[in-house]
Amino acid sequence: MCDSTDVFPIVRRSAPSRGRGLASALLLVAIVLAGRGPAAHAETFNVACSVSALASVITTVNGNNEEDFVWLAPSCVYPLATTWVVQADSGNPLRVYGRDAKISGQDLRTPILVASGATLHLADVTVQDGATTTTGGGIRNHGTLTLHQSSVTSSSSQAYGGGLYNTGTLRLTRSTVSGNTSFEGGGLDNNGAGKLTLVDSTVSGNTGSYGGGVYNNANAALFNSTIFGNGGLTGGGILNEPSANALLSNVTISDNSASASNGGGGVRNRGNLRIDNSIIANHATASADCYNSGTITALAGSLVEDGSCPFVGAFTGDPKLTGPTGSPQYFALADGSAAIDAGQNPTCARLDQRGGQRPADGNQDGYKICDLGSYEKGGSACGLIGIEGLALLPFVGWLRRARATRTRMAGRGSPSRA
Repeated sequence: MCDSTDVFPIVRRSAPSRGRGLASALLLVAIVLAGRGPAAHAETFNVACSVSALASVITTVNGNNEEDFVWLAPSCVYPLATTWVVQADSGNPLRVYGRDAKISGQDLRTPILVASGATLHLADVTVQDGATTTTGGGIRNHGTLTLHQSSVTSSSSQAYGGGLYNTGTLRLTRSTVSGNTSFEGGGLDNNGAGKLTLVDSTVSGNTGSYGGGVYNNANAALFNSTIFGNGGLTGGGILNEPSANALLSNVTISDNSASASNGGGGVRNRGNLRIDNSIIANHATASADCYNSGTITALAGSLVEDGSCPFVGAFTGDPKLTGPTGSPQYFALADGSAAIDAGQNPTCARLDQRGGQRPADGNQDGYKICDLGSYEKGGSACGLIGIEGLALLPFVGWLRRARATRTRMAGRGSPSRA
């Protein structure tokens, strides 16, 4: 049975202690959700598959001083004529449920800009076809932005952040950033006072001269995520700058490229990097898996296939990655992989990227030991039990409040807004 816990590494405790801790955590969640009953001031909008209908709703939610729930038309494509600017609205959050809808910048503009002080939650939305000469081809975030089961794709910037540019607080869960281009940070550019967190997510197929997949010049933490197929001059997968701090835990970095000498095909670290239970492999000899001129620390071992970044706990070997597969995409481990049962249980995530339980006995030797990287061989998939369940708890609360608001509106005979 899958643990109903977060993916963040937690030191294992005895069974009674673990049970008490889990009970306390679930009680806390229940108290928080119970305390957040139907909002006194909340609006729900059902948006027709029309750009003008969406524009009207955007104007309203930016200034109504209420928590807003916006339901986009299922599978609709909204080709924006102007950038969707999310305003602070007196600190009230905006929650958008896409139902597989797409927000397009028509290769002419940044589709979404989150202003300083604003809060935007996106779920089941694809942001695509953005373009800018400045920052943030797909999304520019200066506030608080959460993406869940969403994608940012096919966007470009001539400067920074082909997919996303962040100077605020940005969290992605079960999301994908792919096929974007920029001078710096092809997929993601985390800069200034930015705080970036990736959980169960994938950054793939992006191109940026500096930081093909992820450019970090602030604070970034990646858990149970996969970085592959990105490219640039330096830092094909990840470029971590001198003043930056990055944490990689159960991350798989593979098949990226860097064309410059000592470019770091998978990772180029010039700042402070902590890496635990992760894999860096399958990069060209010329660029190497890793290049380090900063500081690397570890609480657990990691596999650097070509040995290009020696640090305490690092070892070489063939991870025998197969894939990519799944959504968001990940690499499975074939039999005989050096990454199987090579992790340390106290510091590994409770579940893998697809929701499979950790630890599992991947090599069938009778001992359950965590694997390295974002995939656990032999770990049964949990679906919406475990990390996905906890990740969705806030959204379940949003939906409950939105539906309650819609019910009250119907009782008053209020028409549905479009």
